[in-house]
Amino acid sequence: MPSKVLSAFSSQKHTFDLRNDLIGGCSIDTHGTPITKTVMQAALDSDAVLFASVGGPKWDGVRHGLEEQGYAMDEWGYSAPEV
Repeated sequence: MPSKVLSAFSSQKHTFDLRNDLIGGCSIDTHGTPITKTVMQAALDSDAVLFASVGGPKWDGVRHGLEEQGYAMDEWGYSAPEV
């Protein structure tokens, strides 16, 4: 979904360099950690980061630590809990 929104903005002469990486549950399954150092560094080096859903029932009770990563970037927007 974010790519569709950014594509719409791009049609108005805005440009975006997009990079997709794994975070949360997918990263745990693939790398054994909710966010790798490489992904965190890429986020820190970025002007903006868009997060999509990062969990699911499979990881209930697993502390992801992604909130601290957001605060470490000195940027954090409110995210409503899933309903």
